[in-house]
Amino acid sequence: MCSSDLNYITVDLMGGATRTPEFLSLNPQHTVPVLVDDDHVVTESRAAMAYLISQYKPGQLYPTCAKKRSLVDQRLYFNMGTFYKRFADCAIPVGFATTNTIPAEKIEALKEALMWVNQMTSCGFVLGGSMTIADIDFMATMSSLEECGFMDLSPYKNLVKWSSRMKIGRAHV
Repeated sequence: MCSSDLNYITVDLMGGATRTPEFLSLNPQHTVPVLVDDDHVVTESRAAMAYLISQYKPGQLYPTCAKKRSLVDQRLYFNMGTFYKRFADCAIPVGFATTNTIPAEKIEALKEALMWVNQMTSCGFVLGGSMTIADIDFMATMSSLEECGFMDLSPYKNLVKWSSRMKIGRAHV
């Protein structure tokens, strides 16, 4: 598969594009992204990454060894259930204007997750010394957090260094 084989479709979330019959036939949960590969449909970003690597370019991004893969999966689930969730608990209510303040306990919970992610990135990547799809996944959360700008991230030196390296393309696979 090469990029010319891909068909990217922009979906107007706020305009109701995820609630059309055509979209709902692919994903009844009306969420994005949706990956369609021939007759195979994947409706979760982490699962889509894992599928694409497994299907088209097996390697260190998502190892074939079950033990190594389980470690990558742990990081993916950690991001979804802890790091991203705690970030979203802070940002989404403000972003959707249901409040203009973030409760202190939500900030503290996010700081705890940031401490763990800072430890995870101490060897250069989210999982040791090489890049995996967990790094790509964490970067989505981290770049969103950085863009929101509601927290000082300087205490998380490993994480800040990792983020910078990921953004400037020094994260070699």
